[in-house]
Amino acid sequence: MKSFLACTFLVCAIALSCSSVWAQYEPFAVEVDPQEVSFIIDGPPGMYGAALPLNVSVSSGFSEWSLHCQASPMVEVANGWIIPSSRIFMDGGFQDILEDGDGLLALDQPVLVGQGTFTGPEFTLVSVLGLRVQSEWNDRPGTYTGQLTFTYLAGP
Repeated sequence: MKSFLACTFLVCAIALSCSSVWAQYEPFAVEVDPQEVSFIIDGPPGMYGAALPLNVSVSSGFSEWSLHCQASPMVEVANGWIIPSSRIFMDGGFQDILEDGDGLLALDQPVLVGQGTFTGPEFTLVSVLGLRVQSEWNDRPGTYTGQLTFTYLAGP
């Protein structure tokens, strides 16, 4: 019988909720699609991609902004087994300069996924992220869950 890991990220989008006199909408909001990203690891250790890419869209009332993404570790809750966020990667997206030379950026630290200017109330697609997880021999079969957090910085 074949054993496998099933990994799921619940995507959390952080949006500013403050009032604005000139706007009838949130000054900054993030939409992600899909809301859940899954990996099926049913083979030997290696790099496994998510079933679908993650589309990230922004609505901004700010003149300048940047958006960053970071992953939490994935945890198999019943036993406490962990896949560290240093083995969760993104390819594609906004940041084209690759730090490790293989086209992937680890999400254990915030990674720039978009930046821009005022969009108004309409959402604008800023990144399409391919997410990947690196499995190793010592990873045990189970269902692991984690979270992606998007954080933005508004400029003057």
